[in-house]
Amino acid sequence: MKFLKHDTNKKLLALIIFFLILFIVYTVYYETILRKVLTKKNEYDEKLSDFTTQAIIEKLNKTDKLKEIAIIDKALLEERYYNLLIKNENLKKEKEALQNEVILLKSELEYNNAKLDGPTAQFRLIQDKNLQLRQLNDKISAICSRLQELNFSIKECE
Repeated sequence: MKFLKHDTNKKLLALIIFFLILFIVYTVYYETILRKVLTKKNEYDEKLSDFTTQAIIEKLNKTDKLKEIAIIDKALLEERYYNLLIKNENLKKEKEALQNEVILLKSELEYNNAKLDGPTAQFRLIQDKNLQLRQLNDKISAICSRLQELNFSIKECE
């Protein structure tokens, strides 16, 4: 210690020791505070990862449920479509049968009317046909006269 007495100031040595002890105390204090903060941070990270995992699992479950609901809805719609398709085909067949029946009933009605009217209906039909023939002959005569005016001669017009 004589070495210390001669070369250094005791106050300076005490001050250095004080600051060294103060530095050690602060280092230990901040180290413990830092450890506490890190442990809390790790706890919060674990909680956050747990919440994230649960949220992802819930979302996956919801999408699975939605997929299941979509598959069920698709199956129900396909079944309804198939039933409506069968009903549509049945209704088309029924419509066709009814149309055939209407045609048959109309022809029977015409036959019965012709049978009841008998010769009178046939006479009217013949008169209509004769009238149509006269109109056609008049048109042919007009065409032939027009052709003769233009100096064309056709065998049928002579």
